[in-house]
Parts: sequence; C-alpha cells; structure tokens
Amino acid sequence: MATFIENQERYRHWSEKASDAEKQGDYRTAAEAWNTALLCASVRNQAWCRDRREFCERMMKRPFRGE
Repeated sequence: MATFIENQERYRHWSEKASDAEKQGDYRTAAEAWNTALLCASVRNQAWCRDRREFCERMMKRPFRGE
C-alpha cells in the first residue's frame, strides 16, 4: 500500500500532467490524467479532480468558441 508521501507525489505528478494537457487543449489526455490523479488524491482534492475531469470531458464534446 502506498504511503501518504507517495500518494502526494503521484497526485502532484498527475495533476501537473493534466494541467499541462489542458493548457495545450489536449482535453482527452487531461481528462485521463485527472482521473488518475483522483485515485491518489486526498479527500480534499477529490472533488477538484472530478470537476476538472468533467470539464475536460465537456470540452471534448463542446469546446468554447473563443469569440
């Protein structure tokens, strides 16, 4: 079983990967990374991961027009 510190490091890795993918407009990769981050997130961060994943899934279907 992973320790608290290992989970923190995994969460940081996957949340940074997700954030970077979002910035590049790669919402599929971002959604997958947020889902992975969710698996090792603290209770406090779980809602954030779910919300970001849902945002990315929505952006894959209906992106903002930017007008």
